[in-house]
Amino acid sequence: MSEARRKLNKLLRMPPAEIRGRCQEWWHGCQERLALAAGRASVDGSSAIVEAPLAAELFDDFRMRPFHFMAPGDDERARVRSFQEFFPGRVQTIVEQADRICSGSLRLFGEQVALPRFDWHLDWKTKNRFPMSFYRAIPNRNPLAPADAKRVWEINRQQFLLTLGKAYCLTGRARYAKFVVGFIESWIAANPPYRGINWRESLEPALRLLSWVWSLRMIADSDALAESSLPKILNSIALQREHIARHLSFYYSPNTHLLGEALGLFVVASAFPGLGRTRVDAAQALQILEQQLARQVGEDGAGRELSAYYHCYSLEMYMFATILGQQRGIKFSQAWMKQIERMAEFLLAIVRPDGSLARFGDDDGGRTLRLNDEDYYSPRSLLAVAAVLFGRSDFKHAAGELPEEVFWLWGEQGAKRFPGLAKSEPSATQTWFPQARIAVLRSGWGRRDAWLACLDQPMGFIGAGHSHAGFASFELVLDGKPVIVDPGTYTYDPAGPWRKQFRCTEMHNVAQIDGQHYFAPAGPFSWKQSNTVESLPSRREPAGHRIDYRIGDQPGHSIEHARILKLESAHSASIRDEFRGAGAHRLAFWLHWAPGSRLRQRNGHAFTIQIGETIFELSLEGFAGVECQSWEGTNDPLLGWVSPRFQVKVPALTLCFAEKVELPARRGFSIRVLSRRVTSLSTADAGTLLLEKGIQQVPTTVFSASTQATAPEGHN
Repeated sequence: MSEARRKLNKLLRMPPAEIRGRCQEWWHGCQERLALAAGRASVDGSSAIVEAPLAAELFDDFRMRPFHFMAPGDDERARVRSFQEFFPGRVQTIVEQADRICSGSLRLFGEQVALPRFDWHLDWKTKNRFPMSFYRAIPNRNPLAPADAKRVWEINRQQFLLTLGKAYCLTGRARYAKFVVGFIESWIAANPPYRGINWRESLEPALRLLSWVWSLRMIADSDALAESSLPKILNSIALQREHIARHLSFYYSPNTHLLGEALGLFVVASAFPGLGRTRVDAAQALQILEQQLARQVGEDGAGRELSAYYHCYSLEMYMFATILGQQRGIKFSQAWMKQIERMAEFLLAIVRPDGSLARFGDDDGGRTLRLNDEDYYSPRSLLAVAAVLFGRSDFKHAAGELPEEVFWLWGEQGAKRFPGLAKSEPSATQTWFPQARIAVLRSGWGRRDAWLACLDQPMGFIGAGHSHAGFASFELVLDGKPVIVDPGTYTYDPAGPWRKQFRCTEMHNVAQIDGQHYFAPAGPFSWKQSNTVESLPSRREPAGHRIDYRIGDQPGHSIEHARILKLESAHSASIRDEFRGAGAHRLAFWLHWAPGSRLRQRNGHAFTIQIGETIFELSLEGFAGVECQSWEGTNDPLLGWVSPRFQVKVPALTLCFAEKVELPARRGFSIRVLSRRVTSLSTADAGTLLLEKGIQQVPTTVFSASTQATAPEGHN
């Protein structure tokens, strides 16, 4: 189907309200283009300008309003003493981080990046800039000068300002407040209204405004906020606020983008209620959040995008809005509070024993606001905030120690509340989330326990933009160690092969039938469906769960696949696959092992894999003439890779067991801890141990498992 035909069909399916909304949003863009051509300060013209007297009045009012960690009349010295009591030695760490920022070094996507000169339109990795033209005229990608907007936006969210604000709060050193103001003024000067990439996505100014409001509150008593600075800053806040309100993502990315935009509008309206005319006030912003809570989150508490990482975004956004709203005297409904609590319960389930997050769906390495942690890959701080918000002892158990986030959201009051909560281990070891169709199994809640999560149907709501094609894919932790992992996301860049590859079927722990891709990427955030896939009723099994789905809808040609997942103990798990249908079919079973895994062949149907100090045994069951392939960091094909965080990929072991069978058929495999005695395979003791067990190292290879200890046939 041609692109024009596809767009026409989409238009014909649109309800009148959506057509009207899209036309209105398009007209707003036209108005902005006209304002830019006419040289006006904004669409609203001079009426949007905040004069100095009003700016001073608005900021004085801002100082006098309670805001998360601060309240009027707080003793600043007492606050510093309290922080030092709760977090011994942490002030020095914050000061060191702030000094690095002042010298032009930022933490971006998990790495320290030196930026001696802040260019707000520069991709710091490719050294290419986005043009300073009207934001809607900027192409997604220039092949002659490639630049990744995601990297540019990460800097422009200016979340590093909070580290500077904290440093000022805790030390009173004026240089940190001056840098906060300097960075904000630098951004304003380099980003005139409607020009450049930083006006393109409404979510970006929303997250930037969160950073500005929080950091400005942290330095509110500083002399750095001179009378000449306030009008400029508040005017920019008003312009960005109205830009968000004109371009709310009701129809384009109506997911966490819309939540972040509504949160940004709510925070600005709460901080500066008298800041000029606004299309969306605090009550309307909360109304958007309330409507989206029912739309974007299932009754089981799982985000409908079916991305673990984006679920963290949503939960944090709702908790921020709730905490600030309660400070303002807003009484949230029981339904609102209960649904957010369910979201926290879902997060509790998908956090692995070591505190790291499950990896189904997309992850982008960002965060709503960096009060301390820079991402959600280990989201215990969210559980700590939820523990205080809901008084939950099980959330506290999973959260562990008191994180900084609790202090910066509630101040000393919240920090005292956390240790005062009881601490109790959660009771559930088998959980099924019926709307998300996700099963989570645990042997217990200790750090050395087993954990297994499996998605029945991984395609999220709307266009499944942040979903991956892993039907009945699973992740496994044994003895507290990640063993079978989801390879993650790596990139959103559509230019190369990696965005498509990390989303495809083969990059997940699935049973693939005849090499089919039931969903294939049609773009960086879209899919095309090649076959009908229907989820069938699932059910609990003793110590496990059974997931069923049907491929195809033609009588006599469809295939039903059931996957039964079990945890026998903290040290062993088994997967059984049943296929119902007719005829000969090729079954391929994909397994992606944690980075650092080393494969060794023991016999035709049992393999040993070492991860760190632990040896695991993989045993195949029911296979006959199976062929096994393994890859580690290969570029042809693009297999044997894991992305531990956004924009980072590392070689990792991938195994595929394939066999041609007549249906119906059953196959299975089990994984168990074989030994924890090996500390290093380079030592003589380890070598002796391996020889005693008869383990033979196997390189990346293709080999047959139909006979014992088959020699390698070739390299991939």
